[in-house]
Formats: sequence, C-alpha cells, structure tokens
Amino acid sequence: MGGCDWLDWNELSALGLIVRINAEILHPLGLAIFRDPASGISAGAMIAPDGKWEYAPDVIEGLRVRLSDHSVKYGHF
Repeated sequence: MGGCDWLDWNELSALGLIVRINAEILHPLGLAIFRDPASGISAGAMIAPDGKWEYAPDVIEGLRVRLSDHSVKYGHF
C-alpha cells in the first residue's frame, strides 16, 4: 500500500491495541471493534444493546503486561 508497511487486525490485537482502543475510546461510547481471528479482517464495531461494554479486569491487566513487554523490547508506547 503506497510503500508503507501495514498491520492486519490480528497483528493489532497481538500488540494489545484492539483492547486498548476498545477500553479507552470505544467502550465508553457503547462500541467495540471486533475481528475474525481466522482471517484478520474486521467488519467494524458492534453496538452494545445496553450502551455498555467492559472488559474483565484480567483482560486489562494482560494488556498492561503486553504493552510493557513490547515497549521494553522495541522502544515504543
């Protein structure tokens, strides 16, 4: 794509970015990105029927660990 590298949704998920985008930006709006792990494709965001999305605390803790591991190894985030 125009000489740029790119990441599919599975790669973004492996970096913990889907959880972070959902938790910090979309969940408060009642939205959640979803993807098909088999294809790495996302059709968009789901709309919560009750207007609320929330991850379990262990999902958020796993995100912190992944982001901290990634930043130490690669100097990002």
